[in-house]
This record gives sequence, structure tokens and C-alpha cells, in this order.
Amino acid sequence: MGLKRARRGRRRYRTAENLADLSTPEPMTEEQVSQAPQEAAAAPRDQDPPIHQTLAAMTRLVEQQSQLIEQQTAFFQRQAT
Repeated sequence: MGLKRARRGRRRYRTAENLADLSTPEPMTEEQVSQAPQEAAAAPRDQDPPIHQTLAAMTRLVEQQSQLIEQQTAFFQRQAT
């Protein structure tokens, strides 16, 4: 992953080299600005799973949590008596 650029071409994250130099980074050149869209298009993108798979996984987790809560509640009720 390349450098993230904030507004006006400033670097959002400082590199090890420029941590020692806390002066403002130099603005991007016109060539860097013109290359940025091509670099972004060429960068590999992480593919998120389809939303239905994400929702199904979240639903399973919620069901597991509710079962665990029921088991814990029953356990503590038995302990209290």
C-alpha cells in the first residue's frame, strides 16, 4: 500500500526518513499528481465477500452469543439456589 495523501498533497503518514525532519513535506509535482490515478487503478484491490455472506456470518455469531448467554444465565441461576 502506498502513501496515503491528504488534502493539498500532504502526506498523511510520515516515513522513517522524514520523522527526523518535522518540516512540512514538499507539495506533489504535476507529474506525481498525473500519475496518482494510474497508480490507484493499477493497485490490487482486496475483494470483500458478498454482503449476504457477511450478514450470514454475523447472524451465526449473534446466535452463538445468545446461546452462550443463555447457558451462563442458567449456570448462575443454578449457583444461586
